[in-house]
Order: sequence, then structure tokens, then C-alpha cells
Amino acid sequence: MLGELGNADPVRRRGYPDVTVDEMESTVAEFYHQAVAEEIPVVDLALDTDLLDIFNVSKRRKKTVRPAQEFLHEHRKALVDKVAYWTGVQRPLIKKLIEVIEKRIGELGLRADTSREAEHLAELTVYATTLATNYMTRGKLCSVVAR
Repeated sequence: MLGELGNADPVRRRGYPDVTVDEMESTVAEFYHQAVAEEIPVVDLALDTDLLDIFNVSKRRKKTVRPAQEFLHEHRKALVDKVAYWTGVQRPLIKKLIEVIEKRIGELGLRADTSREAEHLAELTVYATTLATNYMTRGKLCSVVAR
């Protein structure tokens, strides 16, 4: 097939580049880093109520709890990978979102019940997926969920 079509003109002609390589002022990595930094309004998210709901652990439980921040950090890579994969949202955005959630969990001093870790992970995954899906449909990270 290559022998037959190798010298044929393409069906769709190539367009003109918006920017040539010589005109580029940054690397691809710098471009994406800047784009992600500009597009992520995660600091405006009101996470507290949702995170308190996800990590609703009785203060009386002492033996079967650990810091929720430690728990999330342990599962961060898998969470970022899966949410990015299933939502189609760029991985750097999801990574930044999870980092903000992890930081806020630490600031709130939330605890994870070790006997409910699967539940905590499922809820965090659904929560991050909801935020990412809202970003895709609304163009912003928001947790608009009917309760």
C-alpha cells in the first residue's frame, strides 16, 4: 500500500502553521506548565464541607485512624491517573486538584478510619471525578451537587 500511495498528494492539504519553531518563545513543558497554572482556579474551591463529609470520623475512634492527608498521599498517583483517564481532563490539572485537596485535608486535620479506607478512596475518586467533569462541562472547577 505504501508503494501505491507513497508519492500521491495528500487528500487534505496541510495548513499553515500558526507559529513556526523559530518563533516559539518557550518549550512545550513551559507552555503546558503556564497553561495549567493559568487555568486552575482551585484556590477558589470551597472544599471544607465536602472533605469533612468524606472523612467523617468519630473523634472517639483513636486506634483505627490515621491522618487523612497521609492516606491521600499514599493513593495520589492512582487517583490522579484514573480521574484523568476517565474524565479526559489533562493530568496536570487533576494532579494540581488532588494536591490542593491533600493540602486542605492536612490543614483541617482530618483523619481516615482505617476500617473504611475503601469507602474513603471511593468517595474521593467520585468527588475528584465530579469536580473534573464539572470543569469539562462548565469550564471551571466547582462542586455543584444536589444534596
